[in-house]
Amino acid sequence: ISLAIAKYLNRSIYYLNLGDLEDDGDLTYLISEIKDNSILVFEDIDTFTTSRFGDNPDKTTVNFTTLLQNLGGVFEPADCIIIMTTNHFEALDSALVRSGRIDKVIKFGYPTWENVLDFMRAFYKTKEVTKTFTGVKLHETLHVSMADVQNVCLQNATDSSKAFFEIRKINNK
Repeated sequence: ISLAIAKYLNRSIYYLNLGDLEDDGDLTYLISEIKDNSILVFEDIDTFTTSRFGDNPDKTTVNFTTLLQNLGGVFEPADCIIIMTTNHFEALDSALVRSGRIDKVIKFGYPTWENVLDFMRAFYKTKEVTKTFTGVKLHETLHVSMADVQNVCLQNATDSSKAFFEIRKINNK
């Protein structure tokens, strides 16, 4: 999603892995080097915030307070979109998710068959995929993530029917 947003808005994108940083100075320096009008992505931010409570030890030595100061401080690039991903929103510290730091929360649930059909039409660049979906309840929610759907399509890049049946098989497990 981050790459799609960057492409759509014609912005540079930066990925920052807090686990790769040695100290607070590294974080401050890297954020100060990000160009204005960019996108900054923190993947799996929950692994960092839960580590400060000892719930999920992380190898970062960056202080949580330093992260918060950099997200709204002097070194933050102008007009920068910051994207944070998490599989455990409930685990995020309230200081991180307060208004002003996180302006918009978008939760991604499981897709419907209609979402899968739309994805497969775009992936296979054909409307012929629609024939495979005959008889499928398009508004039915699957128990398969869109990442799984993408992986199945990549593994079956030349055969949309095989991909459809593989997705159905995974969904029925």
